[in-house]
Amino acid sequence: MDMIVKEIEKWNGWKARLTTESPASRDGIPVLRVGDADGFGDYGPADVIDTSKLGGVSLPAAVLVQVWTLEEDRTAEERKTANRYLSQWPEGPQVGPYFFPLREE
Repeated sequence: MDMIVKEIEKWNGWKARLTTESPASRDGIPVLRVGDADGFGDYGPADVIDTSKLGGVSLPAAVLVQVWTLEEDRTAEERKTANRYLSQWPEGPQVGPYFFPLREE
């Protein structure tokens, strides 16, 4: 069973991670779970995350995942997971071989 969970960002105790451990996850495609100890929400790539109360701006969840994916220390498995997530919104931000080689590690 695919239980990939990736931590993406931290804001004052809030965390965002890609996970298949959600009822919103289907066919092994992860959702972005954002929250803290008091609660969380699951987001698809086109869903808007309001981070204004954390000093940020509102942005589509896909943008957060794309930026995280482009960091140099991401593994091939993390990038594949992000690609599965981002592929749910073909019109949104994507990552792929034109940004980095999808090589096995």
